[in-house]
Order: sequence, then structure tokens, then C-alpha cells
Amino acid sequence: MTGSGTESDPYVIYNVQDLQDVNNHLSAYYVLANDIDCSGFDFVPIGEFTGNFDGKNHKILNLSIDNGTNTTDAGLFSDLTDAIVKNIVFENSYIKGENSDYVGTLSGYVYNSDVLNIKVINGQVIGYLNAGGIVCIVYIDTGHHYYQKNDFQGSIDFTYNEGSINDNNFGGNVDYLGADLNGILDVSCCSAEGNVEAHAFWSGGFVGQAESFSNGRLNIKDCNANFGILGLPPVSGYTEHIGGFAGYFNSFWSSKITVERCESYGDIEADNGVGGFVGYVIGYGTNEVSVKNCYSRGNVKLREPMWPYGAGFIAYYKNAIIENCYSTGKTLDEGFVFGPPLILAGFSGNGDTPDNTIHCYWDIETSETTDSFSGEGKTTAEMQTKSTFVNWSDKVWKFIANHYPTLIEQCKKFINMGFFKYF
Repeated sequence: MTGSGTESDPYVIYNVQDLQDVNNHLSAYYVLANDIDCSGFDFVPIGEFTGNFDGKNHKILNLSIDNGTNTTDAGLFSDLTDAIVKNIVFENSYIKGENSDYVGTLSGYVYNSDVLNIKVINGQVIGYLNAGGIVCIVYIDTGHHYYQKNDFQGSIDFTYNEGSINDNNFGGNVDYLGADLNGILDVSCCSAEGNVEAHAFWSGGFVGQAESFSNGRLNIKDCNANFGILGLPPVSGYTEHIGGFAGYFNSFWSSKITVERCESYGDIEADNGVGGFVGYVIGYGTNEVSVKNCYSRGNVKLREPMWPYGAGFIAYYKNAIIENCYSTGKTLDEGFVFGPPLILAGFSGNGDTPDNTIHCYWDIETSETTDSFSGEGKTTAEMQTKSTFVNWSDKVWKFIANHYPTLIEQCKKFINMGFFKYF
């Protein structure tokens, strides 16, 4: 390794031993000089990192971490605090944390840090408590931080821990997002693609839980998930509050969560409170959660009706605004004889008031239901006709005859007629 670790003269990493030696100077500046092949190296998670790490878009190949009996968080970095980490491509990575609270490819826990342009190709994450494709936990309580352009492609294996039924959560890209104490967290241009078999609670194809507290602001924009979820029931308890994009949005104490221009495709099977886009949404103040210009195309299967809501877009919501959204997925169940009455809905299962669902629609043919707490049911032909979608913007949505609306790409720079256009 060369360099002195300063901003003007960062440490330069050339090989896997250099990468492991980041442990020796956890607050320094680093760059990757080239691709790093970790084959055959017994890598130990780098400790709590507080510096600046720029991968320069180089690859970290064949990273393998088995945290064994260690209780530290598992990932390339165990934890990030007041750090900046960016521009890394992981390929063929394997991260296992048997006794780790938090497991992710890049890091288990991220606190007041920026994570930018991280990509995982053919990754595998194995968690026993909480797991995320890129990172597990992102929490901020001061300043303005970013989680942007982070993509996960692979699988998450989730093993039941009998002692922590309600703590077993996962997200295809990130398990938990939290903004607290006036902090602002912007999440944008991120994606997750893959599958999971999980004994899970509050889990989603993109994010498991997203919360804001004490005037925190959490903004999730231009993200997508194509993550198949099979919720496997634990020895006791249920897999519930599961969504194709998110399991749970929760905002209180004068806080705000905004979700815009996001999409989900994965099919979901779980026990209770299952939504094609999101399972459960609640704000503890007036309209503290806003979900706008989003859609779900995945199918939903409800298995155990103890929390008997299953819906093409959202299972249950309170103090939330749902606007300009749609779903097309089939909602079905295993055919119950006992238990509470099932609510299998085209768009939403239940909520505080249907008036908070504005210009939202579901396909009554593909969903095979005309029932919904809110939204408007339309035929497939109507769902593929622009005039159906009242007050939907051409700057956000692309309308093509005989096709469902899709979102216009917001994350790329467009060059047209000699000028740059940014969305």
C-alpha cells in the first residue's frame, strides 16, 4: 500500500492484503488502484470505519466472509460511522454472519455516513437476525446524508433464530432506513433484484423497515425492486408486514417519509399483512407518509389470516397519502376454513380513510378481484389507456397504447440537441 492516508495523498490499495490492512487506519482516505481478487483469502470484516473510501469503480472479486462465532456486524466493513464510501463493484461475494446482529455486503451498520454507487453482482448474503443486500442498517440523526445508486443482484438466505422472532428482518437492498433528530436521509436511484426465503417480519424487496422520528426527513425516490419473497413461518409466530418494495413505513413526532417514483415486480408469499408494494404504513401525525407515482406488478399470496389483509399495492395504511399509484398483481390465498375473514383486495386491504387514496387504480382482471378498500378498479384495456389516469403527469409517466404506464427514467443524464437535461 502506498500513500499517506490524507485527502491529498490517500492510501492506494493494490491487493487483498492491502484491503485487509485498512483495519490499521480506520479514519484515513483510501482509493482502489485496480480490481482486487480476494479468492482464497480468509477475510475478516474491517472494523468501524470513519474515513473516506473511493473504489474508483474497480471491482472487489470473490470476497468471502464467514463471521463464525463473532458477534460483530458482518460485511466488508462491520460498521461505518461519519464515513464516505463510494464507487465499488462487488462480484461473486459471499457474506455470512451467524451471530452478527446486522449483515450486508458492504457493511452491517451505517451511521451518519454517505454510501454512493455501490453495486453487487451475483452476491449472496446469509443472515440469522437482520440482513440487507448492500447494507443492513442505515441510520442518521444529524446532517444531510445520501444513500444513492446502490444496486444488489443476488440472493439473501435467511435462517430462523428462535430467540428473536420479531427481529428477523431483511431488505433486498437495505434492511432498515431511519432518519431521526432533524436529520435528512435521501435515498435515490437504487435497486434490488433477486430472491429470498425468509423467516422474516417487516421485510421488503427493496427495504424492510423505513422510519422517521423527531422531525427527521426520509426521502426515497426513483428506486425499484424485483425481488421474489417466500416468507417461511418460524416455529412460532408469523411472517407478516411484507411488501414487494417495502415491509413497513412508519413516521412520527413531526417527521416525514416521502416515497416517489418507485416500482416493484416480485411475487410474495407470506402469512399476514402482505402488499404488492408495501405491507404496512402508519404515520402518527397528519399525513406524515406520502407514497406518490409508484406501482406494483407482483402477485400476492396470503397464507395465515391472523392479520387478514392482502392487497395488490398496500395491505394497511393510516395517516398516509397514496397518490397516482397502481397495481396489477393477483391476490390469492390458500383457501381457509377457520380464522378471521380474509380481505384480499385489488389495491388496498384497509386503512383509516379511503379519501387519502387519490387517483389510484388496480386491474380487476389480472388481480381477479373487484374488491378494495380504496382505489378504482379498471379493466386491463382501461389500465392500458392514458385517459384512465386522471392528473398523471407526462413528465413522470410514459404512456404507450396497449401497455401499462411506466415511469420515465429519472436517474440518468439526458443529452439532446446539445444541452444537458437533469430530472
